[in-house]
Amino acid sequence: MLAGTLSTRLYLKQANAAAETLLEAWAEPLTVRAGRAHAVGLLRHAWDELLQNAPHDSICGCSVDEVHRENEVRFDRARQAGEHLVERALLDLGLDTRLAGDPVTGAAALVVVNPHAAPVTGPVVVDVHTAPGHTLAGLVDADGAPVPFELRETEPTPLFCADLDILPDTRDTLRHRIAFVADAPAGGWTGYTATVVPGGPAAVPAGVPGRSVTRGDWTLTVAEDASFTLTDAATGRTLPGLGRLVDSGDAGDTYTYDPPRRDESVTPTLREAWVHDGPVASRLVVRADLDVPAGLTADRGARSPERVVLPLTVTATLWAGVPELDWRLEFDNAADDHRLQAHFPTDAPATDWTADAHFSLLTRPLKAPLGPLPEQRGYEADAGVAPVRSLATLPGLAVLAPGLPEVQGIAGERPSLAVTVLRAVGWLSRPDLRARTAGAGPQLPTPEAQCRRRITAAIGVRLDDGESTVTTAAAHRRAPLRAWQLRPGAVAPVATPGLGVDGAQVSAYKPAEDGDGAVLRLVNPTSAPVVATVSGLAGTPVECDLAERPVGGAVVGDGITLGPFATRSFRVTG
Repeated sequence: MLAGTLSTRLYLKQANAAAETLLEAWAEPLTVRAGRAHAVGLLRHAWDELLQNAPHDSICGCSVDEVHRENEVRFDRARQAGEHLVERALLDLGLDTRLAGDPVTGAAALVVVNPHAAPVTGPVVVDVHTAPGHTLAGLVDADGAPVPFELRETEPTPLFCADLDILPDTRDTLRHRIAFVADAPAGGWTGYTATVVPGGPAAVPAGVPGRSVTRGDWTLTVAEDASFTLTDAATGRTLPGLGRLVDSGDAGDTYTYDPPRRDESVTPTLREAWVHDGPVASRLVVRADLDVPAGLTADRGARSPERVVLPLTVTATLWAGVPELDWRLEFDNAADDHRLQAHFPTDAPATDWTADAHFSLLTRPLKAPLGPLPEQRGYEADAGVAPVRSLATLPGLAVLAPGLPEVQGIAGERPSLAVTVLRAVGWLSRPDLRARTAGAGPQLPTPEAQCRRRITAAIGVRLDDGESTVTTAAAHRRAPLRAWQLRPGAVAPVATPGLGVDGAQVSAYKPAEDGDGAVLRLVNPTSAPVVATVSGLAGTPVECDLAERPVGGAVVGDGITLGPFATRSFRVTG
């Protein structure tokens, strides 16, 4: 019903996913770990701000522009409160991320924090601030072993830190943005140390013109339409057309996608491609042009003859030791009334596709991009799209797209998953759609639903579809490792584990609503039963219901059984 709302004002969906993840994966568990009972009020405030954006017209993006401006303000408030909670919890845990005092000249201590209850190896990007006239000469882990890193940016940056007890509040620094692959223990953190020496600033490694990169068994090649072909030498598989962008007209409204009678589909044209190949990652940075109609004709029956060129930047990255393609798109939308989708086809026959939903995986049939247009009043065409939390699969292919909840499973010789990255429309509701033969709301203009703004999309691609593997990868994609530079003079911490869970995922680890201890909620995101074991709790877990009322005795060390797609909750008190 009114499935077009899944992609209306996608910037709201992306902000909502980011805020939910910040509170669930970071602010709540760290508040528990730090024992910050006094911070529960601010945590509830952050959730209040987020939940005020949850009414269906708000999160669906199908209200007037003024409502959605307020939505963005609330998302900002929730994010600011969440980041403050994270910073203060880390401070109470002995990890001071306030970059105050004299900028470093000898060594910079870093901490990498893992929000998952199992060890994670993954990429991190972090800014390291040094005194002017200094550069980074190396990076070592907590055991002193050298770690490859890649310098991404270097620029002079005034650094502001306004804690009341720290003056002066602004220092001149040189900011170095680096990327590396980190190993972090379950539910905890580990330290890294960057060696700082006089000199520089160091030159950021330049890319070279090229169309292909190889890392391990995978080779990635960009095509003339800015899509990618991935070849896996280990299996002999070749998948062309990954990330193929297709732009079509949209004569619909905030509720429903509606192709114009005389539509035109457009794909990008490659302009240039640059290869960045180093010990940390292999990247193809692609610049392409998407030459699209500027909008619709006056009768809304076709795309307009006037055109606008949208310059695109697509970055495809293969990280060392991570079996996943990291696909990212950026551009400024300057056109109206159109929909842009990224297609990811598989190389195997299929009749169904699967996606994650609320604590489950749902399988749906592959369909045509749009069902038959209705003739009887009060009907809507089958848009073919479905709500997806962060994961969609076809045989041999998984697409990870948190914050992009509209996906189509499209039938054909090469079955494909199409992820909507933009839908731009200018009316709250219209009575003259072909795909929906009735109005869905008031006929009001909503020019800001045209999304004339910076558009970004990040999608992970894996060449497997095993439930345990891809649901774990999706969780890591939703909440990747994070890294911070510690306060000048700090020493990098040793590896320090926290909450550990083997056999299941953590849905929540939060302060109890009545203030007595914490609540741990485990989830089995697969269709097979599992047995989970838990470690690292500062107290005894007792099973409870969703209202946090005890329903059973203390959990013993024999493991916790969870059926398919099951959740179980536990009160943890000291």
